Order: sequence, then C-alpha cells, then structure tokens
Amino acid sequence: MKTPTIFLIVVSSVFCQMFSFGQPQRDTTAAMQAGPVPRDPGFAQIKVIAQATTDSVVLRWAPSTPHGWRVANYTGYVVERRSGSAPFVRITPDTIHQWMPDKFIQMVNENPDHPYLGLALNALWGDSTLLSTAGGRDTIGALAEKNMTLYSYALFAADNDPLIAEALGLRYVDKSVRSGERYTYRISLNERRDYRIDAGEVTVDVRNPLAGPRPANLAAKGLDKRIELRWDAQPTNDYSGYNILRSDDDGRTYTKLNNRPIVLLTTPEVNQLGIGVFTDSAIINYKIYKYRVIGINAFGQAGTPGEVEAFGRDMTPPPAPMIKNPEQLGKTRIRLTWEMTEFVPDFLGFIVTRSAFVDSNYRALTPRPLPRTAREYIDEAADDFQPYYVVSSIDTAGNIAPSFPVHAILIDTLPPSVPRGLLGVIDTNGVVRLSWKRNPERNLLGYRVLRANAIEHEFSQLTGEVWKDTVFADTVEVNTLTRYVYYKIAAVNTHYN
Repeated sequence: MKTPTIFLIVVSSVFCQMFSFGQPQRDTTAAMQAGPVPRDPGFAQIKVIAQATTDSVVLRWAPSTPHGWRVANYTGYVVERRSGSAPFVRITPDTIHQWMPDKFIQMVNENPDHPYLGLALNALWGDSTLLSTAGGRDTIGALAEKNMTLYSYALFAADNDPLIAEALGLRYVDKSVRSGERYTYRISLNERRDYRIDAGEVTVDVRNPLAGPRPANLAAKGLDKRIELRWDAQPTNDYSGYNILRSDDDGRTYTKLNNRPIVLLTTPEVNQLGIGVFTDSAIINYKIYKYRVIGINAFGQAGTPGEVEAFGRDMTPPPAPMIKNPEQLGKTRIRLTWEMTEFVPDFLGFIVTRSAFVDSNYRALTPRPLPRTAREYIDEAADDFQPYYVVSSIDTAGNIAPSFPVHAILIDTLPPSVPRGLLGVIDTNGVVRLSWKRNPERNLLGYRVLRANAIEHEFSQLTGEVWKDTVFADTVEVNTLTRYVYYKIAAVNTHYN
C-alpha cells in the first residue's frame, strides 16, 4: 500500500526566477487586484533555462506572468540560436504552439493513468472565461487569482514530464549542435502584442551534463509502524519536486511510493528554504528498509539520489495496572496489590517504584521486572520519607505504562528509643549545658527537654516545640535550698510518639 501524498501546487524552477527581472518594473496596470496574488507589472519576460549533452541542447522556458503566458499561448514561440558572436538564426521553421484540445483528449484517452495530461488540459483549455478574455486585460484584474492557479498547474506539470512541456509549447530540443561549442539561444513571441513580452536568452556549452545534487540533509527516523523521512530544499532551486523509492530486499529492487512529486514550499521573503517530509506507514517493525529520495528538475530529469535506511520499532506501551489501596503489615512493611485487565502478546511484567515526591524521582524497588503473573509486592523497608508508589507494566521492547501514584501512610504507635549518652554540667553562674547522642531512627522528629527540682517531682517541659538539636542550655538559680536539679530528654518521632 502506498502512502498518500498531499499535492501542493508550486511553480517550477523556471517560475522561481520569474519575479526578479534585474530592473525595476513599471506598473502599467490600470485596475489592480487585491489579495495574495502578486500585482501584474503590465509586461512579462520569457525566462529560459538550458541543459546540454554532447549531442543536443534541451531548452525550457515560460513567460514570467500568468497573463503573459495566456498571451504567448495565442502567438506561439520562435527559437533562435547563435554561435559565438555570429548573428541569431531562427532554428524553428514552424512556430511552437501548445497542443490543441483534440490531441490532448486523444492522449488522455490513450493514457488515462497519466498524472499530468489532464492537469495540463485543464490549465490550457478548461476555463472558458479565461479563454474568452485571454487577449485582453480582464485576466489581470478580476480573474488574476484563477489565472495564477492554472498557470502554476501548467508549469508544475511541465517540470515533471518532458512530454507535457512539449505539449504546452514550453520545450524544444536542438539536435544540430557540435560538442565543445558554446551557443546562445533566444526565445521570443512569433508576433508583437499590446501586452509586452520581452525575449529571453540563455548561453550553454555543449558538453556532458553534471548530475543534479543529492537531497540536502536527508535523514530517516524509525517510529512505531512508520518511518519518517526529512530533507532540505536545495538553496539553488535545482528541483521542482522529489520522488521517494523504497527497497525491502536490501537494495536489490526499489518501488516508488508517491503518486505525485513531493513539492517543497519556500519563502523567499524571509529567506526560508522548504523542508521535505514523507511518512511511510506501510512497514513492518524491526525490518530494515532502504530509501532513495530523488529530485526532479525542470527538464523532468532525475538528480543524484540520496540514500538512507531505517526500521520501525515498537513504541506502544502495554496497558497500565490499577493499584489498590496499600496495606500496612508491620512498622516498615507495606503490601501493594494491583489489577491488570488487559493483555498484549509482548507483555513482560511489572516494575515497582517509590519516591518522596508524587510526580518525580521514582526509584525502582525491583532490580528485575516481576513476572507477568505477579499481582502484589511487599516493601520490607517502607518509610515516611518515600510514601509514594507507582507500579508500571513493561513490554519486551522496553515500553512502560505507569499506574497512578498511591500514597502509603505508615501507622506507627511505637516510640523511638531512649536517648543515650546524656551529660550535664553547671557553672557557678547557674548555666546548665546538656548534650546527648542522636537517635538512630530515620523518622526522628526531635526531642523534648524536661526539668524538675526533685527526682520524685513532676517534670516540666522546657521547650515549647520539639527541640531539633542534641545540645541544650538552661539557667537555674544557684542560691536555693535544693542541692540538685534534674533533667530528662524524651525522643519524638514524626508520628509524635
């Protein structure tokens, strides 16, 4: 199955040169159209390009405006040639015209699958309104946008098929040349018209042609059941379109994938080159495919192919598990259970992760995926600092589907251990300095410091809040009847036990 291509009308490489005449253009149009269509300058110039081989020269041309093209279709073209500084000599005894409708229709009937015959026929003869006014000024104004569209159709078709270029009267092959000679060609109208159309010239050396360049920056990206090709347009407008070919037998044979050439849109006003994109969705994952991207120039000839290879890969994750409410089994033991209602053939198993944050920094608790039959996991070292859990399903390609996070609250009724290493000293001013060792519990919140004047008295808390440090200073009255002052240190965990 071939991937469909979106058909974008873009004018030819000849047409790309149409709006830069080298001299300022005088506006001679009385009524100008509004909108995106360029203002008609009131005259046109024939733009011509040439390609030489050792025994022939191929000429391609077109007037620089849609209205000029309509006018030239009525008058026809004359081709002249000169060698060196000799005068121009006409080499086309008959005026070059486009085919008449009956010949087009005959060719369409004989070749119903031809991609451009119908397009060219419509551009030339399909609009009776334009035909009836082609000799006047109406097509410059109200019908300019439609004329521009048909003009673009015609030049695009001519670029991609030499037969269509000849059918439109925009191509001529000079076979009376000698290798090593330099010729100058002039293309002009067969007769003058009120709408001025200046002749076009081109000089060419008769020699072996150089192959067109490869597509620039061609790259392929393998995705899930599809491969995406990208490349850049040539800055010199070498190509009017591109064809995509694929090989699934290691380059032995290639099949064309696109029905119409892929056109790259450029934006000269912002100096932005077009980007070519083609997606091949008729592939099998992990099978290597080779691709060729070939540019087509204005002579309908293929340039040097760019080559690249790629393969698609499975990027679709399996269904995600659904975690039930966590269950506490002990002070630091949490049991997670989950359900899995859907299955895929490449399903591998589960990964259990834990984090201190609900949306990031999850760390795997299972070095290897749990088997696909697993439906529970017991965390033997649960704590309050990392209370969030996610269970993810994973397939054989490494695609992961995480569950929603769950928060496992540890219910802790056990107090921390008794602080050890308590020491106290007092100076003559009554300043008491206490110190002790920090408790080993991870969920330790701090300490409460208590004092009494007698061991049998009730101790009073000296710290309004939980004391975070392991040193504490107190001041007592030294002139008293009691010989001693007594202190206790109580450790407090995050559950305020």
